[in-house]
Amino acid sequence: MKRCRYSRRRNIMISAPVIGIFGISGVGKSWLCGVITSRQPKFLHLQASSLLRSALGMSGEQMRTASSSEIMMNQQALSTALLDARKGQEDRPVLLDAHSVIDNGIELVRIQPQDIQPLCLTKMLFVQEDPQIIERRRSMDTRNRPKRTSKELEIHQIEAESSCKAIATMLGIQLEFYQISELDAIYSSLETTLSSAG
Repeated sequence: MKRCRYSRRRNIMISAPVIGIFGISGVGKSWLCGVITSRQPKFLHLQASSLLRSALGMSGEQMRTASSSEIMMNQQALSTALLDARKGQEDRPVLLDAHSVIDNGIELVRIQPQDIQPLCLTKMLFVQEDPQIIERRRSMDTRNRPKRTSKELEIHQIEAESSCKAIATMLGIQLEFYQISELDAIYSSLETTLSSAG
């Protein structure tokens, strides 16, 4: 088991890996996690945004359109929300669907390493897609998101990748990059992580 020091107040024993699945909004992270959990039901798929909505009592729109300082403050609740969601199933490996940048409609807010550190990630996967496909996918989605061109989404994807690299480097976390369509390679990587943890 891995001992995770994630705050001054807690020292928790983690018995299964937590793998962060990162990528910009609309890339297909939720779909990917759904495919993976259908192959391997042992995985517990959790969405950072859903955990925060429950923990903070805020709507997704309220969280997304918050100021950069409010977004950063909100992130501090994620580690406790993650622990609460794992209660009674700590032995299940987690796929945490998360963001390294958040588009609040005014600016692109980078999530900081100190906000990721308490999550005790075993590995980070950054998934990407052709920006034109992301733009088309987002246009058909019912979720409220800022309307962005494929060129803007290309820039956002570059920024999100850069943010992930900074987080992984600062925290010493293994980081891998995949196209969202590379399902077999992604699944193989996850299986390797499980084998190593076991």
